[in-house]
Amino acid sequence: MGNYESSAYHATANASNANDLFPLALVEQTPPPTPMNESKLAPWKILIVDDEVEVHQVTQLALHKFTYSDRGLLFLSAYSAVEAQKLLCSHADIAIILLDVVMESQQAGLELIKYIREDLGNRTLRIILRTGQPGEAPEEWVIRQYDINDYKTKTELTRQRLVATMLISLRAYQHILEAETSQQTLAQLYTELQERNRDLQKAKDAAEEANHAKDEFLSVMNHELRTPLNVILMRAEIVQSGIYGSLTLKQNNSLELIMRSGHQLLAIIDDILDLVSMENGRMKPLLRRVSLRSIGDQSLHLVDDLAQKKAIQITVNEIDEAVYILSDERRLVQILEKLLKNAVKFSAEGARIGVAIEADAAADVIRIVVWDTGIGIAKEDMHRLFQPFVQLEHSLTRRYEGAGIGLTIAARLIELLGGTIAVESAVGAGSRFIVTLPVAIVH
Repeated sequence: MGNYESSAYHATANASNANDLFPLALVEQTPPPTPMNESKLAPWKILIVDDEVEVHQVTQLALHKFTYSDRGLLFLSAYSAVEAQKLLCSHADIAIILLDVVMESQQAGLELIKYIREDLGNRTLRIILRTGQPGEAPEEWVIRQYDINDYKTKTELTRQRLVATMLISLRAYQHILEAETSQQTLAQLYTELQERNRDLQKAKDAAEEANHAKDEFLSVMNHELRTPLNVILMRAEIVQSGIYGSLTLKQNNSLELIMRSGHQLLAIIDDILDLVSMENGRMKPLLRRVSLRSIGDQSLHLVDDLAQKKAIQITVNEIDEAVYILSDERRLVQILEKLLKNAVKFSAEGARIGVAIEADAAADVIRIVVWDTGIGIAKEDMHRLFQPFVQLEHSLTRRYEGAGIGLTIAARLIELLGGTIAVESAVGAGSRFIVTLPVAIVH
């Protein structure tokens, strides 16, 4: 059963190829122990399944010095398919099985192949079929019917052939392990990505819910704040008109303070609602033909009272009345107003502010420059300049009122219109804001 052909056993001591065959003389000796692997890596496990003791001994003798990737070999022996099943269950990391066909039955080895591949589901193990009776298991038929990795007759397995077979099989086994490790890593990453996506979706849902709640809150507060404020302003105007009698100077000053504060609150409410609309993507530019000079005039009018109270002079370059652009007039005025109010706010009495508005027909852009001789901005504060509800931590800024969203709204509106804003400033030397907006210059 499973015998070597006689030519494989009877190599003479003086034959030139004696070292390349499995010599019979070595079968009767005790196999030397497998040398200790000097590497810290565990040896490759090789399972020999054959019902002849001599086959086990010869195989171990032929491979006792074999190494691959700095790892030696650890041999496991089974003398029947049943013994092999037990070893396979207790050693899941067996790399190669050298398997005989005919053992306790004529097809015990073939049945073991099915057990390995189907019952154990082990597709990694390299199965090398060795048979001394090829007639019992014809090569082509076995390769077609069974999932094996190599087919050898015992007569052709010289030491050199056996070493070559082991090298090829271990290399394939190593590549499979690396591929499985990579696949497991990818599977783990995919699982983590799915979990991360679920977390992000939950966060997105929570953010949308919070955003919806914020919109509802602002909508309610818009109504709840505007209604009493409008009533206060209307009543103050009626009283100021003298319908209830003449007012003293002190009473008139008080009414003006009430009206100024009320209008400031309304402006803050408008700013907050505009900011929310831009964040939610609900604000869209409304393009129309507008005079460039008109934009400058409207903006200057909105800040004229503030500038006069601080005796600040605002100079404007000459703007050609014939220049018209296609853009959102309201948003352009709003941008320039916010920049001018910021300049007035952070400038001392008697300071100077300049405005330049120019159209570049060749590039289809307009440039708006607002400069001042105010307190300036520290370099370390530049990155927070356009953040909402931020008052820069410069000691001078704490003296000035405001919600801290004027520049934020200006920057968001510039972005909405497809433009850019740049800032040049230094503490004590004033600031310079440069806005570039793409527009269609029309006639």
